[in-house]
Amino acid sequence: MKTFLYLSLSTLILFSCSGTSDDELLRVGDYPIKKTRYQLAVKQALERIGNYSSEDSVRLTDMLLEEMINNARLTLAAREAGFEYDTAFVNRQSQMIKASVQSDSVFEQKLRESGITEEDWMNDLRDASRVNAFLKATITDSITVASSAIMDSLKQSDVFPEIKVSQIMVKVPVSAPKEQVESAYRRLDQVRKQAEGSGTAGFSKLARLYSEDGSARFGGDLGYIRRGTLISHIEEVAFSMEKNKVSDIFRSPGGFHILMVTDKREVRPEEADLSAKAIALTRQAAYEKLKTSLKDKYPVVRNDD
Repeated sequence: MKTFLYLSLSTLILFSCSGTSDDELLRVGDYPIKKTRYQLAVKQALERIGNYSSEDSVRLTDMLLEEMINNARLTLAAREAGFEYDTAFVNRQSQMIKASVQSDSVFEQKLRESGITEEDWMNDLRDASRVNAFLKATITDSITVASSAIMDSLKQSDVFPEIKVSQIMVKVPVSAPKEQVESAYRRLDQVRKQAEGSGTAGFSKLARLYSEDGSARFGGDLGYIRRGTLISHIEEVAFSMEKNKVSDIFRSPGGFHILMVTDKREVRPEEADLSAKAIALTRQAAYEKLKTSLKDKYPVVRNDD
């Protein structure tokens, strides 16, 4: 769910009804959105992304206008519901934004470029504070239990594979001479031939005898792994293997390896993690529903001039 913490002068451009009456682009209910604010928001956004296509430009301008319209609707809803702004929040944000600007004169120049006065800008911050309070009360604080449908859906979809892997490794530095590399490969190739058809117990015994990494004392057992937990060289091979088969020899920065996958399973996240995610998705769904309801309540009226 989107919240409204405006930490820069430029982002407040998306949240203002200040300006002259002939500067009006459109109205959302009785909330005017100004041409100068919209045009400046587009200009600054395009400058930030640098090179862009005409399609990017159209997509960005549409997105910014929709954001300004949505902010206007939320502001009207917060005002109508009687939410007050937090003075401490407003003062803290204004001080932080001013401190981020080089000097008072630069700050005043940026306000002029935005087409607003400092009081207009403070009113923008006050509206942002009202919207924060409105969303906190209507969504964040009121939704503390996940939707059962969302929770059930997550339980069905949020599973990921784990595999139990053992390895036998012969170390060889990346910078090793050709003779050393070939010798290491031949030694592991001999071990691999013994491992073929020996089963998990045989592989474990060979790992204890010949593996040159720390897992040797555990029979080569690396435990259960998920994607992203080991170096890509090992994961790429391990997750493509059948259970209880011996891999071909492959090389990593540390040396040569052979693997055996001894078990496969699917694991679900902890219930607490799943619940937190489900609550976040439930709140997001409520926020989208709120935005839809506000569209009917505060329609857009465009200025045809």
